[in-house]
Amino acid sequence: MNEFEQLQDEILAKALDEIPVASLPPGFIANVMANVHPRAPQVSPNGTQRPTRFRLQFLDVALAVFWSLALLTVWGITLWWTGLFSPAWMPSAPF
Repeated sequence: MNEFEQLQDEILAKALDEIPVASLPPGFIANVMANVHPRAPQVSPNGTQRPTRFRLQFLDVALAVFWSLALLTVWGITLWWTGLFSPAWMPSAPF
C-alpha cells in the first residue's frame, strides 16, 4: 500500500469510530427478511424461529438444464470437430 491508501484507511477508520452505533431492536432482522423474502423463517412471539422447507424455484432448474445442455453441446461440437464423434447423419469434419 502506498501512503495515500494508508492515509485513506486511517481517515475512514477514524470516521467510522466516531459514529455512534445503537443496537437493533429485537426481531428487526427477521421482520426485514419477512418483508424481503416471503418464505423467510418466521419468528414466533417468544423469539424462536420456525424453519421453512427448502423448495426449488424455476430458475434453479432452468439454469441447471441450460448449462448442462450448453456443456453437452460444446463437448459434442468439439468431439465432432476433432473427428472422434461422427454420426452418419452429420457431415464429416472439414479436415
